Amino acid sequence: MPQMGYYRYPHISGDKILFCSEDDLWSVEASGGNARRLTANQGAVSNPFFSPDGSLIAFSSREEGSDEVYVMDAAGGPARRMTYLGESCMVIGWVPDGSEILFCSSYGHPFREQHVYSISLAGGLPKPYPVGHAVAISFGPEKRTVICRNNN
Repeated sequence: MPQMGYYRYPHISGDKILFCSEDDLWSVEASGGNARRLTANQGAVSNPFFSPDGSLIAFSSREEGSDEVYVMDAAGGPARRMTYLGESCMVIGWVPDGSEILFCSSYGHPFREQHVYSISLAGGLPKPYPVGHAVAISFGPEKRTVICRNNN
């Protein structure tokens, strides 16, 4: 009998499925089998996204207080903290070429208005992504069209 559980935030890349359960990140083959735990954090993990080439995973974690952006190898290993904003950051995807992680945060905005930011894999400071007030983003087939959603 399959094990029942509480599985959240699924994301698929190729033949791998990524999801959160028990406040950690897990992956499993799309064909089925045993899931493999990728993190063992003290804080909750959420919103995982494979990079466009499937080699990396960006996710949000409350490992050291409020949700911040982290990245790790898709095969597992240590995660690298990317943001230090002290304000909730929710990963929402990647730019199409995989060079930057996209996330939304109310950092620097009144009334907890969520805006989209990007952070380079090379590090540095997050920068506003030119879509304004939004909590989700999708790119069209030609990787130029942007569709955003906000909470209003």
